[in-house]
Amino acid sequence: MPKRGHGPVQDRKAPDNEELASFVCAKFCRGLTVSEIKAAVKDELKIDLSREQPYEILRRAALDGRLQHVVPQDSELTIRLRDEYPWLRGVRVLRSVEPDVVAQQAALVLFELMARLSGDDLHIGFGGGGVMQGTVRQLASMLRKEPPPLKRLFLHSLIAASEDPTVSPNSFLRWFFEEPRPPFKIELVGLPTPGLVSPAALKALKQIDEIKSVFEQAATLNVLVTSAGAHWGKEEGCSGLYKLYEAADKTSRLPRELHDQGCVGDVLWQPLGAHGPLRPHTGIRAVTLVDLEDMPRLVEQGKQVVLVLAPCGSCRQPKTEVLRAVVNCRPPMITHLVADSRTVRGLFGTPR
Repeated sequence: MPKRGHGPVQDRKAPDNEELASFVCAKFCRGLTVSEIKAAVKDELKIDLSREQPYEILRRAALDGRLQHVVPQDSELTIRLRDEYPWLRGVRVLRSVEPDVVAQQAALVLFELMARLSGDDLHIGFGGGGVMQGTVRQLASMLRKEPPPLKRLFLHSLIAASEDPTVSPNSFLRWFFEEPRPPFKIELVGLPTPGLVSPAALKALKQIDEIKSVFEQAATLNVLVTSAGAHWGKEEGCSGLYKLYEAADKTSRLPRELHDQGCVGDVLWQPLGAHGPLRPHTGIRAVTLVDLEDMPRLVEQGKQVVLVLAPCGSCRQPKTEVLRAVVNCRPPMITHLVADSRTVRGLFGTPR
């Protein structure tokens, strides 16, 4: 970008760098090509830009949030979901194959829920994974810019530490604590246990005072938000949970056993079949604050449960089978859905 004294913007009457950037962005958003933008800058502002400068101005503007990609929602699929599943309290279907776009909309849904549920204390539980990581990052940014009227926000980890700490809420919830912080108190309720344990080990862990207290606080949750893993093959799978099971059992019996049970994916790091949650016979499981079997009860209690489905981070394919299993669960296990349009189209067999 041109700088005063080092480029074309030198005259006091000439626009400064911010004004020039706004001019370039406005022309770009009206559909002008870079060549046409250069010509407009020269004709209207009397500034000569090099061939590369418009690109750099636009790149910097995008980094600064001055250019934003507004993804259209698929109204037809949204209406069809609402008609087919009227118990859903909120639906957003996005015409995108980019996980970050879905995460941004999930953050907006959570922001709106927080504004509606605002009061003295609000308790939100977050699952793990890459899409949840993106959701948290964008929600934390929204809360800094326009904080809801809260006194305290409690952030609960719905899953324990995993092999990859970057996708565990125990790690990425730290973004809520970065400066500048929102004007309300934020408290983290982590889940300080191993990622995978046997049922006997989990029972013993819950007798430890610190961990027992964490599980008891699950009753205070107002909102739960989670993504899902998908594509459980007999020999290999894309899901982070699949890979955890594979690493824990070198013979790979666990993934194959769950595949044979009809596993279509996982929600809240727990295997899910076409007719509901699954439990491997070997007993090893991920440590989670809430069991899938308990989700319908939480919904009946008035909790808000948000499921976020974006294309698979590994194979980029939609997660239709997971969505089908979730929406066919009775009583319902979610209240809100944010999903990409390919995943939802597959649910209805709608032509592309």
